Amino acid sequence: MFGETKLKKKHKGKFMDFKDIKTWGVLLSIVVAIGGGFSKFGEISNRLAVLEKKSAPDIKPLTADIAINKAEIAVLNAKVNEMKARSDNPLGQ
Repeated sequence: MFGETKLKKKHKGKFMDFKDIKTWGVLLSIVVAIGGGFSKFGEISNRLAVLEKKSAPDIKPLTADIAINKAEIAVLNAKVNEMKARSDNPLGQ
């Protein structure tokens, strides 16, 4: 017990004591954490690069289909209005 206190006083001025297993554990955990951070950063960078390479789909055919559908809807609305006008007219029956 007396010898341990002398060792602690002797090593008190050092920044880190590399003979201690706790010190190695802390150093290992710091290195693993930093390495994991770099690994995660690499994964995210890779995902972004893949997404940047993809292009948006061509929607020109869809706009043409929408225009055709709008024209057909207008024709159908005109027919419905004509049928309503015929049914509302008492002389037309």
